[in-house]
Amino acid sequence: MFGTTGGVLKVEGSSWITYTTADGLVDNHVYAVAIDNQGNKWFGTDGGVSKFDGSKWTHIKRKWITRNFISSIAIDKKGNKWIGVKRRRCHKI
Repeated sequence: MFGTTGGVLKVEGSSWITYTTADGLVDNHVYAVAIDNQGNKWFGTDGGVSKFDGSKWTHIKRKWITRNFISSIAIDKKGNKWIGVKRRRCHKI
């Protein structure tokens, strides 16, 4: 999966699938992608964080994360998700 300024691109064989806000992504400008141990995909965007479990999209709502430019996402060995925002702070969710 790739983050782009037009959503998320996924390669399946010789086909490309595009996920956008119409599918449930919180914002189409995607800057960060991470996959956790359960196979959930996490996307950092201009509008916050979206999680995709393969069938359902979830917008992660936290006061500091909503409508904030997400520049990075990392998942540690314990499964904690670390989110970097434009103010150069890192938060654990």
